[in-house]
Amino acid sequence: MRKKYLITMITMLISSAILYSIEITGTLEGTVTDNAGFPVANANISFEGLNYGVITEMDGNYIIEGLPEGTYSLICSHFTYIEQIIDSIKIGAFEITSQNITLTEFDEKEFKVEPKTNISPKKLKTELKLRLMSPDKSDTKKQDTLKSEVPGGIVEKRNSGSIKGKVSDKYGNPIRFAEVIFIETDFKTKADFLGEYFLTDVEPGIYTVRYSKPGYERRKFIGIQIKENETTVKKVILPFLYK
Repeated sequence: MRKKYLITMITMLISSAILYSIEITGTLEGTVTDNAGFPVANANISFEGLNYGVITEMDGNYIIEGLPEGTYSLICSHFTYIEQIIDSIKIGAFEITSQNITLTEFDEKEFKVEPKTNISPKKLKTELKLRLMSPDKSDTKKQDTLKSEVPGGIVEKRNSGSIKGKVSDKYGNPIRFAEVIFIETDFKTKADFLGEYFLTDVEPGIYTVRYSKPGYERRKFIGIQIKENETTVKKVILPFLYK
């Protein structure tokens, strides 16, 4: 009797260990098509806040296994289509969730991104007024300056540099709207629909620059130099995020 009890207890312990060792996850699958119903191949499927991602097959189908149970925002992007974000995708434990996605073709004529700079027109006007009222003599010793005429007087304008380039995936496809951030400062911009970016009015110096886009691996480059009155060119490749 005691032997039978021990066998039962051991069996229960082994079963519990096996149960808890199984990761509680779910699966998401679906098809990505365009407005005409044709499959979209090589579309990037990812989740906000998760390092999970795949690209669609030639028939537009995709499947992501091993997703933790929960509710997520799904991001579907492709360089020739408008990015689609679908909120409240529920992933159940040991369940298969289906989510088909329709992408709208990107029309270059309807969209234009102006290069962003670190100084807004309002902030620039404020700086000019302050310099006119109380010029800082020590500042001119630290850095060469240029003189520009403005209404009401002459103001000193610091020399600056710029940076431009292109963000793409390993196949050469542009990564639209990838974010470009200078870690040490508040300088930042985004790539346009061709994956190209251009940031002006950057103070000369050595910077660490991070390139990122949901669904892609982040890349950080240390030692990017910005020189006075020069444009630094930096092309970057961001790999897809895979499970």
